[in-house]
Amino acid sequence: MTDTSNTFVAKSTIKAADLDHRRKINFNIAKYNAVVPKGKEQFAAVDLARERAKNAKWRAIETLDQRLEEFERNFTSRGGKVIWAETAEQAIEEILAICDEKNCKTLVKSKSMVTEEIHLNKALEKHGIESIETDLGEYIQQLDGEAPYHIVTPAMHKNKEDVARLFAKKLGTDPNLTPEQLTLVARNILREKYTQAEIGVTGANFIISDIGGIAVTENEGNARLSCAFPATHIVIVGIEKMIPSILLDNGRTNILQNPKQRESLYCIRCGACLNACPVYKNIGGHAYGTTYSGPIGSVITPNLKGMEDFKHLSYASSLCGNCTEVCAVKINLHELLLDNRHESVEEGLVSFSEKTAWKLWKVASLKRGLMNMGGGNLKNKLVNGLFTGWKKNRSELEFSQKTFNQLWKERHNL
Repeated sequence: MTDTSNTFVAKSTIKAADLDHRRKINFNIAKYNAVVPKGKEQFAAVDLARERAKNAKWRAIETLDQRLEEFERNFTSRGGKVIWAETAEQAIEEILAICDEKNCKTLVKSKSMVTEEIHLNKALEKHGIESIETDLGEYIQQLDGEAPYHIVTPAMHKNKEDVARLFAKKLGTDPNLTPEQLTLVARNILREKYTQAEIGVTGANFIISDIGGIAVTENEGNARLSCAFPATHIVIVGIEKMIPSILLDNGRTNILQNPKQRESLYCIRCGACLNACPVYKNIGGHAYGTTYSGPIGSVITPNLKGMEDFKHLSYASSLCGNCTEVCAVKINLHELLLDNRHESVEEGLVSFSEKTAWKLWKVASLKRGLMNMGGGNLKNKLVNGLFTGWKKNRSELEFSQKTFNQLWKERHNL
């Protein structure tokens, strides 16, 4: 196992056994699930809307090279400047150059997963530039020194008491403030930062090629303020956000050139697959150790950052298909996870012990005599002796005293 997979297993084991943590994230996911039916009422035909969304993304991804060139022409003609960054390092270099040119001391950011992907805040801090998250959830996480926990709900693992204690510790407020009062505290602080900032940074939900437009959707008003107050607006966006700035590749063309995995670029970062995933509900976001967690993160991260170090994420799934069922753009997520597993095996990224174990399992499964050999007690001792780690937080594996084959023969006198 690699260091990243060992870390993932260790963190997952801790979080899966943390009942208070599971209670918090399941409470927040339940609140989300409760309003989903009301959201669907906005559509006359939800499945048709999902199909149309998928088709729009399909058309854009299949002609991405043409769309990107068209966007650059139209965006430039409107007075903007497009900067291409192949890697996270190049993106950081370009952003720092703009900050230096504008003599930037303070920068405000709206919620953006792609800025998390390139670790923008750390880079700015290193160069003495104050970077302030203006999304409330992101602001809470920044105060706590933590990465976002969820691609839509950054502080999902915290309850109102956690936030009140954090504000009291970091901002000197009353630890008994209500959620409304806490929000007002954050609002007053952030309003002042908007007026001080020389640069505003946002991501984009979509980039629109035929008009050279940037589309940003939000529900707090912070993105509009981040665009409007500072004199300079930087948009950092992955190239896959195109539909019929600094444009970031950072591994996306690796996915684009894989016909099977290309579908994952349709993702609109809605977070529905995370909320539906039984694995995410048990271990949460930080255990993944990546910018993108949950099913979509497990699909794209091995392709963005390397199969060898991140193949284990493709196995962090029961393949139940809940993620595919709720995906807004109908990405076959569970099939892509399975494809990642196949690819890791084809690349030879399987340990000798795992290969040997599966070979022995195959031999035993193909020979009924071996399957029927020994009673349940013997099998229990053998298997539980081999898989000692299983019993740390779970009951022991238990075999029936007789196999199904033996029971069938007895029932039918065979």
